[in-house]
Amino acid sequence: MSRFSPSTIVRDEDGSGQRGAAAVLLAMFMLVILGFVALGVDISTHTRTRQKLWDTLDAAALAGSTMLPDGIAAHQVALDYADANMPGLVPEVKFWCVVGVDGSEPNASHIPEMCDPGPSPYNVGNYPGLECNSRMCFIPCNPLSPEFDECNTMSVVAGKDVAYSFAPVIGTDQGSTGALTSAACKGPCGAEIETPGDIALVLDRTGSMRSADLAALKVAAKVFLEGITPSLHDVALGTLGQSKSAPWRCPTEPASRRDATYKWVAVDLTNDYDLTDNDPPDNPPSLNSSSALVQGIDCLSSSSTGTNLGDPLRGAGDYLVANGRPDAPDGIVFMTDGEANEPYGSGNCDYAKAKAAEVKSQGVIVVTIAYRLQGVSCEGTPATTVLADMASDPHTGIPTADDGGDGPGGLPGGCVNAPEIASENADGDLFFCAPEPGQLSAVFSSASTSILAEFSDHTILVRPPA
Repeated sequence: MSRFSPSTIVRDEDGSGQRGAAAVLLAMFMLVILGFVALGVDISTHTRTRQKLWDTLDAAALAGSTMLPDGIAAHQVALDYADANMPGLVPEVKFWCVVGVDGSEPNASHIPEMCDPGPSPYNVGNYPGLECNSRMCFIPCNPLSPEFDECNTMSVVAGKDVAYSFAPVIGTDQGSTGALTSAACKGPCGAEIETPGDIALVLDRTGSMRSADLAALKVAAKVFLEGITPSLHDVALGTLGQSKSAPWRCPTEPASRRDATYKWVAVDLTNDYDLTDNDPPDNPPSLNSSSALVQGIDCLSSSSTGTNLGDPLRGAGDYLVANGRPDAPDGIVFMTDGEANEPYGSGNCDYAKAKAAEVKSQGVIVVTIAYRLQGVSCEGTPATTVLADMASDPHTGIPTADDGGDGPGGLPGGCVNAPEIASENADGDLFFCAPEPGQLSAVFSSASTSILAEFSDHTILVRPPA
């Protein structure tokens, strides 16, 4: 009697048994492929949800921390931002006093200037949950307590379930992003009492800038450098128009339209521009002549390009975001003497404002300076108003706006007479004007004071305790 195995294939004369087995194998193979495709779709959904949650928590922390030390307002703003970006999301909110490190302990000398969580000693025994890393200490803080702790940092924590579309066939209905945490700090945030910051000076040297204008601009830029602190503030230099990208004798050697390569930021971030750091600053400025930044200012020469306001501002913003210190705010001081006439045949002024909005959305502070633009039109809008719109709104003071007034030919525009000049440059916003070369130095000095004030009131993301 012959033995028959269940796996034995009975071969018909026409080979139909083999074809049947191949069809079964193909069906099984297709099921495996479809399973991998389905798994890939669910993994992609999970990844997108997790990234959206990160972005939502970052936005909530940044928005809420702007309200500190008002803990009630900060808490509500954070919840509002979370719900607006991911409806129904209610993150857990915690508050901290973030200061610098002294050895492995909180730097008590930073209290109460930076924040005030309560009485010393500042240790784990007195403040359970206190944690330090190599740069800063997070001290638990309660702004809603009867003592009204002054907190400078808030964290938001949340997780989210992710419904799967295909994984249920293998018994998995959903996954989880896990608990994610974002934290944002307002002010110095563990550094020195004076806030650090990264700054890009973007200076106009297009053809309308005459020799006398360039000479006054060089002095004014150096006055700006004298007003900041090298140990805290790194500075880069950008130009209108572009500079050559190859290493030339002059860091700001102009690039022409025919140059194959060019760059908006001519000198990288540096802090070697002033070796003295005198307070009050040296007058006239006494800077480090060996610094590439100082040399770049001294080398400013006229460019043959037109006036493109949008791309150099965006270029400087992208540069700061990519190269600035992650724990320091970014700012741009943008000076021009011309209305936008590039990169298109029309719409250049709206293009400039759109690029400015993009830069500001990245968290970069924008200070604008209008030079000799009183009574000048930018495609039907006063050029001073366009520059005012490009500037950031200040944390304190009135929103940025051109004060107005009738310029030459009846065109509205501020900075025409002495009262308007004084009013515009002292109203607390981040737009300044200088109708004459002799006024540039004072305006750049005011710009340095304003951007440092913004740094001290700025919010940045920080790495919270695990």
